[in-house]
Amino acid sequence: MQNKSSRAFLALILLSFVCYALYTCLFGSLSPLMMEYYAVGAGDFGLFSTMLGIGGIAAALLCALLGDRLPRGGAMAAGLVLLAAATLATGLRPGYGWVAALALAAGIGYTIIDVTGNASLAALPNSKTAVPVAQAVFSVGSTAGPMLCALLINPQLADSFATPFLVVGGLTVLVCLYAPFAVRRAAKPAPESPPDSAGGSVFRRGRFWALLAGALCYNAFLTGISAWLPAYFSSYRGFAADQAAMTLTVFFAGVLVMRFFGPLVFSRMAPQRVFIAFSAVSALAMAAALLSGEIWLCMALIAISGGFSAFCPAAVIMMGCAMFPQNRAAASSIAVFSYNIGFIVASSLFGSLIAVLGHQPSMLLLCGLYAAGVLIIALLSRRCRSALKNM
Repeated sequence: MQNKSSRAFLALILLSFVCYALYTCLFGSLSPLMMEYYAVGAGDFGLFSTMLGIGGIAAALLCALLGDRLPRGGAMAAGLVLLAAATLATGLRPGYGWVAALALAAGIGYTIIDVTGNASLAALPNSKTAVPVAQAVFSVGSTAGPMLCALLINPQLADSFATPFLVVGGLTVLVCLYAPFAVRRAAKPAPESPPDSAGGSVFRRGRFWALLAGALCYNAFLTGISAWLPAYFSSYRGFAADQAAMTLTVFFAGVLVMRFFGPLVFSRMAPQRVFIAFSAVSALAMAAALLSGEIWLCMALIAISGGFSAFCPAAVIMMGCAMFPQNRAAASSIAVFSYNIGFIVASSLFGSLIAVLGHQPSMLLLCGLYAAGVLIIALLSRRCRSALKNM
């Protein structure tokens, strides 16, 4: 792509990531109103999140198998249309079953955006800047999402949950209208793929599964922290409810702030070194926070843990694309696979573990799992040194 066409398509990717990030906040931010409107409990409401995860896994598998054979601009546009349609339709307040089906469709749509966008960014000469910038943009969108929901709803009216869906859907439609311009500017003939570039070939490579395992350890940690960190500090450590809730806010504030430094960090360190060094600090800081007795020290350590975990998704994407340069869509799908599997499995699995072992051993085990992911990536980096040496 030439400079102007690259900028047009890059703008499309970043705008799509904003819409994607805003959507991912909707169900969590609007859960009280939606449960009231549909007269369901937390268990039934959880079906929506499960359907998002299933859609994400299905789309990631599809992208891994076919993504490198498809025009990325067309795939990006298709994901946007699917996300826009599902979001707007949910805003029309259909029945419970329809909302679950639309969540499945939206999960497919935003996963196509994620995989296609990251694969395209990883192919750019300045990928060490482009991929971290996209992650930072996503973080901004996911931070703005709950605030947007708070501005648009009326807590006294359950059906007001529809307004944020309509607004986010409308914003996604606007990006869809921009997509043909960006795709047309970026269009070029697809290169001939070598015989071994079929997406399915990566599933026969041990390094694919090793990278997936390392990324899954990180995402299991992230999901477990999101689900259980406030409960740990309120139930086990005796923090007040507002202080316990603040632990999660501090963690993700650290993620948001540090992602703005992503281009600087990746310009000076190889992605595998970033994952290993920063994740090791993150896991140790969280373990120390779980054992610390002072509230202010807990908060500081949690912020450090969140901040130093911020670069893991970008590092995984860049490592995957370096190890599988002919299968960038398949390589980019590793981050999505690990996120969705961790999202579906980790929170319920660690909930059961807490019931058996108690809060503190289970949370420390979560940090140990993250450290195991660091070890896996360290061993993989040594094994694939030649593939990663030019990163």
